[in-house]
Amino acid sequence: MARTYPIELREKVLQAYDEGRGSSRQLAGLFHVSGAWIRKLLRQRRQTGSVAPIEYRPGRKPKLTDRQRNRLITLAGDQPDLTLAELRRKTRLGCSLVTIWRELKKAGFTFKRSP
Repeated sequence: MARTYPIELREKVLQAYDEGRGSSRQLAGLFHVSGAWIRKLLRQRRQTGSVAPIEYRPGRKPKLTDRQRNRLITLAGDQPDLTLAELRRKTRLGCSLVTIWRELKKAGFTFKRSP
C-alpha cells in the first residue's frame, strides 16, 4: 500500500504554488512529486478546503444508512418473531434479505427459534 505524503510537504507545495514559484509541473520537479499529484491536491483543496490525506476505506460501501440500521434493529428488538421478509416490508428497505440478516447478526441478534 502506498504511503501518503506528510501534511508539511502538502502545505509547502501549496504555499509555493500560491506564491507563483512555478507551475505544477515545475514544482513537481522541485519537490520530487508528480505533477498529477499536485493538481489533485489543488482540486482537493478547492473542493473540500482541506489538504489532509483522504482516508481510504477498503471494501464495499454499507447498503444501509445509520438511520435505516437503527430502525431495523429497533423493530427487530420490539418484535423478535418477525421474519426477515416481514422486517424488510415493515421498514420499507430496498435491500436483500441477506443484508438484513447480516445487519442483525452484527447487532448481536440470534436466529434460533425456541420450541
